[in-house]
Formats: sequence, C-alpha cells, structure tokens
Amino acid sequence: MFWAIENYSILRQKEPSASRTAHKWIARLNSLFERIHRELLFLCARPVTFSLQVAFIAEFMSSRRKKQQPLPQQPSRQISAPPKLVGRFIPYFLLILACLSIYWRTNGFNVTGLDDDTLIGCFAGHHYGLLDAFSCNAFMIHKGNDFYRPLQSTLFIIDAAISGALPSANHVTNVALHCLAVCSLLWLLFMLGYDRWLAFFASAFFALNPQLAQAVAWIPGQGDVLLGLFGILSLALLTKFRLTGNYWFFALHGLAFFLAALSKESAILLPLLFAAFLLFRKGEKF
Repeated sequence: MFWAIENYSILRQKEPSASRTAHKWIARLNSLFERIHRELLFLCARPVTFSLQVAFIAEFMSSRRKKQQPLPQQPSRQISAPPKLVGRFIPYFLLILACLSIYWRTNGFNVTGLDDDTLIGCFAGHHYGLLDAFSCNAFMIHKGNDFYRPLQSTLFIIDAAISGALPSANHVTNVALHCLAVCSLLWLLFMLGYDRWLAFFASAFFALNPQLAQAVAWIPGQGDVLLGLFGILSLALLTKFRLTGNYWFFALHGLAFFLAALSKESAILLPLLFAAFLLFRKGEKF
C-alpha cells in the first residue's frame, strides 16, 4: 500500500493520464480495505450472529455438495441414528443460544417497582404451599376474585424458596420459559410443513422480537410467557393429533390448554383460535 502511494506521486509528476489511472486504483483499494475493516468489526462485535451465519452457510454448502456429488450407493453401510438426532436438534440449540445471549443479562436486573416488588414481597419470607396457590389470587389474597393465576403463583413460590427476596430466580424462570416457547413454535412450524429455513427464521424473529422483551424481562410478565408457552404447545399437540390420529396427543392438547388457563385469564380466548385454525385447515392434510 505504501509502495502504491509513493509511485502514485511519481506518476502524477510524469504523466497526467497515468496519474488519473493510479488515483482510481488507489481509491478502489482504499474502499476495499475500509469495507473489509467494517465487516471484521461487525463480525467481531456480534459473535452469536456470526456463529449462526457460519452454521447456516456450512449446512447450505453441505446440502449443495450432497446434491451435486451424490455418494456411491453402499447397501451394507447404514447411517447411524445419533447423528440424525443431533442434526435434528441443532436448530433448537441455536435458538436457545440466541435467547440466552439476549436475555441472560436479565439475571442481574433488580425490581422496577411496578408490581414486581409487591409480588416478590408477597412470596418471600412466607411458607406457602401449593394448595395456597390454587386458593388465592396472584397477590396471595384469600378473598381476591381477580388475577387468578395459580400456575404463576406456584412458580413464584418455588422461586422464593430458591432466591428468597432476590429476583434472580424469577428472571431465570422467565428466560427458561421463553426458550421453551420458542422451541414449541419451531416444532409447530415444522409440523405444519413450512420450509425449515423459513420456520427457523420465523422462530428466531419471535425469540428476539423487542416487543416481547417486557414479558421476559419483567417479573409479573411471567403469566404472559406461560400463556404463550402452553398456547403454542396446545396448538402444536392439536396439529400432531391431526397428523397421527393418536388420541394421546389430543389428551395432551387438552392438558396444555388447561395449564394455559391456569397461567392467565386471557387463555379463555384460545378455543376461538383453535376453531379458526381448524376452519382454515379444513379439508387439508398437513
């Protein structure tokens, strides 16, 4: 690069046309080096995104290689089951890794003073049992007739037993539930027959959507995360029942809906969603 700049000054003195040509090439080299520098900074600043890109490119290239250069048939040699299982769970692992890279920092968050301090104070220092969670409202008031969320209260009792008055266990629970909801959505999209890349990117968008940050990072938003988890899981199990005809999946679908109803009152609208889903899928084989 220094040699080019030095020769550029010499050429500029000798011949104007050569000077203009050298100026163009040096400008192109400078723009190329600046672009490479920006790309390196982008990749170094976002290691999780870089790892996802590398994984996508590697899998895409391997699939193209397999299509272009098919392996010779070897009837006696069979592919072992573990690699297939490992490859099947790679998208779920990547989504969980992406969720943890974004939301794990909430483990160090403190209370905001917007109902989370009240909820933590209700459960910390008290020895509630699981039956108390089903006989009280969300704020553990026996005569309360609103905010009946026994499943959320059960998790608050467990979190209070782990971390006491500190909110760390509550934040870890919210992040874990969000990871499960994202994996359930990916499973549902796979069963509905969507392309694996489209299903993965849709689940990644759901996992990293800033509009869901409040439900994951805010402790009282645990009811919303629970509702999303069991709502998606209930729809996925209903789809699995339509695919297989196994009534065990229909029973699990009912159980997931029951758990969603115990998470938040808004679950009463889920049957309308299920009916609309079956109506739009009427006559179609998944």
